[in-house]
Amino acid sequence: MKTRTDSLQAAGDKSYEHWNTDNSSLNSIEQPSLENLQLDDNWSEPLSEIRLDEYDRHEEERQTEREIRIVQLKIILQRQMNEVKQIEEEVYLPY
Repeated sequence: MKTRTDSLQAAGDKSYEHWNTDNSSLNSIEQPSLENLQLDDNWSEPLSEIRLDEYDRHEEERQTEREIRIVQLKIILQRQMNEVKQIEEEVYLPY
């Protein structure tokens, strides 16, 4: 008696055989056209330049944002240090 697993396995095997047969015919049709295909390397050059310009602009924006964040953190740190200094003065002043 066949189990469900056996039935699924048999169906999968038949499907693979069908795909393999069909695939080989497609490969035999497409392979010569792919071999004869000549690509011009110049078509990608403008796109590469655009991407490089975009990347450079993005990096400049990141650097600017980073510098702004550093300044903000310095200001926050300075305020915190001033608060600590003020608290220390208040604590040590009465003595």
